[in-house]
Amino acid sequence: MTRSCQHGLSALKSLLAGKGVFYSPGCELPKEKGSYVLLLKISEKIHAKTKYGPITLQEGIYAYVGSAFGAGGIRARVSRHWREEKKIHWHIDWITTSEHCQHIGAWIFPGERIESELSRTLAEKFPAVPGFGASDSEEDSHLFKLC
Repeated sequence: MTRSCQHGLSALKSLLAGKGVFYSPGCELPKEKGSYVLLLKISEKIHAKTKYGPITLQEGIYAYVGSAFGAGGIRARVSRHWREEKKIHWHIDWITTSEHCQHIGAWIFPGERIESELSRTLAEKFPAVPGFGASDSEEDSHLFKLC
C-alpha cells in the first residue's frame, strides 16, 4: 500500500474513531437501522453512473456513505452492498458489482441518522466524486477518494 493510501486510511480512521464500529466483510452485522461508511478498493478503472451522467473511477481506496432505515436495517443493506451479484439499483451498485471492487469493510453507526453529517465531514478532508450516491440528499456526493 502506498504512503498516500496509508495516510488516507489513517485520516479516515481518525475522523470516525469513537463514533462507529468497524466490521470486516463476513462479520455478523447489527440488525438495527442506522448509517454506515463502506470502505472499498478499486483495482482497475470502473465505469459508473451519477446523477450528472457517466463517470470513470480510477483505481484507489474509496469511502461511500449511506444509511439503512428500511426493512432489515444495516445488516440487510451492507450485506447487499457486499454481494457482487445483484440488480443495479443505487449508484454504489455500479462499483460493488465490478470484479475490480474489493470490500475492505464498513464503519457502522447503529441508531444514528448521520448520513449527511458523515458526508460533510468526509468532504472536508477528501475529494468527492460529484453527484455520486447523493440523489436524495442536499450533499453533492456520498463517495470520496481517500487515495
